[in-house]
Amino acid sequence: GYEDLVNRIAVESAYSYLVSNIGVPRAPLAPHTIIETASGVKVGFIGAVTDQLPTLVSPTGIEGISVTDPVAAVDAQATLLKDGDESNGEVDVVVALIHETASISRTVGANVDAVVAGHTHFKNKETTASGAPVIEPGEYGKAFGHFTLELDANKNVVNADANVVELVADKQ
Repeated sequence: GYEDLVNRIAVESAYSYLVSNIGVPRAPLAPHTIIETASGVKVGFIGAVTDQLPTLVSPTGIEGISVTDPVAAVDAQATLLKDGDESNGEVDVVVALIHETASISRTVGANVDAVVAGHTHFKNKETTASGAPVIEPGEYGKAFGHFTLELDANKNVVNADANVVELVADKQ
């Protein structure tokens, strides 16, 4: 449940758990995180869980937690990260990490430059209406989604692609 995640699991992790669509997350949960690459590109990662969460886990484990639309929450964070206001953490590239199907995740807005989806455990590749790649790379670490993003001199994404890279062959 939520209390176990924030009080035991997340505090032992060397990374942030990202979730933008559950009420008001508290530390060590965050709606997004920002990294800066060696070449100076700022990348924002935004997390969200499926809004089906209440039907997938024990109700007592998430009692009092509201889960909102993951696409709307990701879009709100992406807009925040690209609104020109340096005080709220501007980025050049936004990558959404959504525990949802690729077909739902592909409905994010134009401020999202790439999406990692994952809910069905299928391998899937789609694009958003603005052309951003969406990848759902299967299950259990057997494959991973690999993105190639090309930026211009102003750090705008001008070309983006994604592929599923197989690590373990599926048994037929």
